[in-house]
Amino acid sequence: YDTQNLNQFGGHKYGAYGSQLNFDNSAVKDSQRQLGAHDPNQQSLTESQMSLQDPNRKMKLKPLKWDKPLKPGKQKTQIFIWGKARPPNMFPAASDQITPWHADVLSKKKIWDVCAAREGHHCFGIGQNDWCFVWGETKQVGALGLGTNARATTPFLVRALRKQRVKQACCSAIHSLCITDQLVIYGWGSKALTLLDSDSKEPQPLNFLNGKGLKKLAAANTHSIAWNGNSIEVHAFGIPGPWLGQDDGDGGGGNNRYGVMKFDAQITGNDGFSCTMCSCSSQYSLVVLNTGYVGACGVNEHGRMGVGAKVQASAKVIWNRSLQNVVLCSAGSFHSGFVDTEGHVYTCGVGADFRLGHGDKETLWEPRLVDSCKNIQVCQIECVDARTFVITPQGNLIMWGKEPVTGRTHSGPFLYEYLNAYRIYDICGASDFCVAIGIRAKEPIPKPNVDNVSVDAMNPNVQVDNMNRLIGDVIQNYHQIGTEQQFEVDSVYSTFVKVKKTTPDESHQPQLVGKGGQGIPAPPMTAPPVNAVYGGNAGGPPPNAVYGGGGGMAPNMGGSQYGGMGMNPMQQQQMAMGGGGGSQYGGSQMQMGYGGPQQAYGSQMNFGGGAPPQQQQQQQQPMQYGGSQMSFNNGGYPPQQQPPQQGGWPQ
Repeated sequence: YDTQNLNQFGGHKYGAYGSQLNFDNSAVKDSQRQLGAHDPNQQSLTESQMSLQDPNRKMKLKPLKWDKPLKPGKQKTQIFIWGKARPPNMFPAASDQITPWHADVLSKKKIWDVCAAREGHHCFGIGQNDWCFVWGETKQVGALGLGTNARATTPFLVRALRKQRVKQACCSAIHSLCITDQLVIYGWGSKALTLLDSDSKEPQPLNFLNGKGLKKLAAANTHSIAWNGNSIEVHAFGIPGPWLGQDDGDGGGGNNRYGVMKFDAQITGNDGFSCTMCSCSSQYSLVVLNTGYVGACGVNEHGRMGVGAKVQASAKVIWNRSLQNVVLCSAGSFHSGFVDTEGHVYTCGVGADFRLGHGDKETLWEPRLVDSCKNIQVCQIECVDARTFVITPQGNLIMWGKEPVTGRTHSGPFLYEYLNAYRIYDICGASDFCVAIGIRAKEPIPKPNVDNVSVDAMNPNVQVDNMNRLIGDVIQNYHQIGTEQQFEVDSVYSTFVKVKKTTPDESHQPQLVGKGGQGIPAPPMTAPPVNAVYGGNAGGPPPNAVYGGGGGMAPNMGGSQYGGMGMNPMQQQQMAMGGGGGSQYGGSQMQMGYGGPQQAYGSQMNFGGGAPPQQQQQQQQPMQYGGSQMSFNNGGYPPQQQPPQQGGWPQ
C-alpha cells in the first residue's frame, strides 16, 4: 500500500489507459480508508494525506505560486506585443515588431488579462473597470464584437459590454466568448460555434449555458468548453465531433452540438473529483482533474493528445497513463504541453521547428519531460502554432520553437532578456503575434538556470530562416529588381523584403590643398585627442601620431609633425611645432617667418619679415589682446618705419 503518491488519481501503481481503466483498486477506493493517528513528531501532512484522513476534505492540486503575485487594479501593468502587425497600423511606421514592443495605449487602459485566438489574428484584453477591449484582424464578420462589419481594429472598447464587469474572455478565429461577474456567458461571431440562431456582430447571452455556475472558458475553431473548477461537469459545444467528448466509446460522437463530457462512473459519481483546467484546439480537448490526472478526447493528429500512437481518434475521454500531478495544460495546433506541481514541463506532438523543446524535431506520441528546463520551475505554459512559452515564478519569459515574422528557431530555451526589467505574469499567442503582461520590477529579474541556451539568446540575429534566405536568393538572381536594377536583398521578414544598392558618386572630388593643387591631402577633419600635447617642454605625442607627415622632422620640432615636411613649397616659408621661437599656439611653440605681412590670433607669437632671427627678437613690442601677448612686425619694414597701430589697441 503506497501513500506517497496518492495526490494523483490512480497513483503510479494504478495507472490506467483508454477504456481499460481500473478504478476498483485506485485512489477512489483508497480515499475511503481511515489512516492511523498522525504522529506529531513527523512532518506535516500533505494535502493528499489530509484528504485521505478526512473524507469530506476535497483535494485540489495547485500550480506553483508567484514570488510576487499580481494584484489586478492595484498595480500598474505594462503590455508588450511583438510579431506581425495586426492591423498594419498597430505598430509605429506600420512595421512588424521583432522584439517585444511596449504598447503604451494598452498599458494606459490597465489591462490585467489577455487572450488571443491561437489560430486567428485578434485578441481581447480586460482592463480598468473590467471593460473588454479588442484589437487585431479576423476573416469572420462580427467576431470582433463591435456591432459593425469591421474585420480589423486597433484597441477599441466593446461597447455592448461596457455596463458589464467582464472577468474572462476567449476567442477563436471565427467566434468569441466572455463571462461576467454575474456568471453570464456571452458569445458572438459564427453561429456554428455560438449555437445562436444567426451570426452575431455583438455579444449575445448564451442561455443554454447561463444559470449553471460556469466560471471558466476555452475556445477553438471547432468547439468551446465551459467549466467550474469546483465541479466535475465540463460543458462542450460547437461543431459535432469526437472533440466534444460526449460518446461512450464508438468513436462517432453523434450529432450532438452541446452536452456535458462523459467521464467514467467512478469519477462522475464521486464528489471528491472536479475539473480544474481545460484547454482546446481544433478537433481535440484536454482536461485536468483536481488530483492531477489528465484526460483527452478528439483527433490524435501527430500525437498531440499524448495518448499513444495506437489511438487515432476518440470521442471518449482517455486518461493519460504517463502524466502525474499535472496542474496546467495548453493545447496547441499540433502539440501540447503540461506542467506538474513541481514546475516540470512535459510536451508531446509534432516536433518540427523544435517546438517541443527537446533539442530535436522528433514527433512524440506520449508526453516527455523537457530536460532543458529541469533546473527551473514553471508556473504557466502556452503552446501556440510552432512555439511554446513558459513563465517562471520570478517572472522570466522563456520560449522555444519558431518565432513569427522572423522565422528564427530556438532548439532550446530562449530567454527574453529584453524583458528582464519586468515581471511577466501572462502570455498568450495568436497565429503570428504575441501579447504579454508584466509589471516593472524594482531590480532586474535574476536569470533562470537553463541547460540548453539557444544560440539566439546570445546573438538574436545569428540565425536566419532558410525559407527567407531562399526568397532573397530568388529575388536577387531572377527578379528584375536584382537582375535589371542591380539591387541586393538585405533581409527578408515575412512578406517584407529590404533591398539596398550602392552607387558611386561621380561628382565627388577629393579635398586638396597646396599651391596649384599639388595633390597634397588636407589635414584630418577631426581634432587631435584632448590629452595629446604637441611640442614644448611637456613632450611630444606618441611616435605613431603623424598627421600627413612624410619624412624626418625638423630639428626644432617637438616630436610630431603636422602638415609634413612637404608643407613648405616656398623657400622662405617655414612652420615648426615645438620649437623654441618664443611663441605659443595651442600649447605649442611656433616660429613663423614669411616674406610679407603677417597676422596673429590670440597667442604669443613672433612674426618677422626678412630680418634675421636676432633682429626679430629685438623688434618685438609686446601688446595685449584678449589675454595674449602679440608682436606685429610686418615683413620688410624696418623697426623705425613700422606703420601705426590700428584701432587704438592698448600698448
